[in-house]
Amino acid sequence: MGTARWKALWIAGIGVIVYLIIIFGIINPYLSAKSGHSTSRIELLYNHLWASDNPFNPTACPTKWHEKIRNIIRNLPCLWALLWTEPCTDLHGNPCGFIRGIKSELHLAVLVSGGWTFYKNLIFLFTLLPVYVYKLLTTDPQTWGTVMHYSMEFAVILPISLIWFMHRLSAPWAWRIGLIAAVLTHLMNYMLLERRFSIWYFPEGAQWYSCSHYCDPTLYKEIIEAAQRIHPGDITLMQSRLRPYFPIPDESNPSNTDKPSTWMFIVKTDPFSPNADSVKSLLRSGEWYIAYEGI
Repeated sequence: MGTARWKALWIAGIGVIVYLIIIFGIINPYLSAKSGHSTSRIELLYNHLWASDNPFNPTACPTKWHEKIRNIIRNLPCLWALLWTEPCTDLHGNPCGFIRGIKSELHLAVLVSGGWTFYKNLIFLFTLLPVYVYKLLTTDPQTWGTVMHYSMEFAVILPISLIWFMHRLSAPWAWRIGLIAAVLTHLMNYMLLERRFSIWYFPEGAQWYSCSHYCDPTLYKEIIEAAQRIHPGDITLMQSRLRPYFPIPDESNPSNTDKPSTWMFIVKTDPFSPNADSVKSLLRSGEWYIAYEGI
């Protein structure tokens, strides 16, 4: 890369930093205060980065933007470590000990799926730095892994980097490298389909080569039978995809829109439904009971 391109790259990088300071340090706090929200989503997910003590387990964070920038610079060694390891707690204060390995899994997936070509042109890795920052430095475990956004941020850069790498090889080697890259990518994809650390991953929804992917565990015949037991005027809490099977209350009547839920419909085989412990807690509260159990 020539000197002019490096100069343009540095100017663009400085511009991005200035832009982020203006957005996160001035505009975002102003809009949050104007809307009545005491804590913005950025502060909720990234306030540990400017912690005054330990970003892995923060107990004190400044509120002034210049103090935040000062602490971010001071915490750079810890921020580097956070790119590879998980913090002690997530954004809800839950311990992260049971979800170790998510970030390492992401790095391995990128490396095997074509990231090994970055060494020939670091500009491709440079373009991914903002992605690594917003995905790996947050306290939301869902963004760390390979599930959120289907990793589309990497799916754009990896093929471009591989094609650029192959274009600079002789014809016999180009197709060999392409074949090796394709095999490695499919192998990595298969390994992730079988088992991954990323949360909110359900194998039956992704394993296209498995019968469970095509055999819907939901018994729609019993769903329709249960729906016939509910009065059209009652409010039912359920998954949105099951709504067509149930009577819809008259929303033109204001009293229907303000009513609390009378029924809760749960499909036990649905991975997005409340688990058995949550159902038992509802029953113990005395406010809910089982009116029909057929699924």
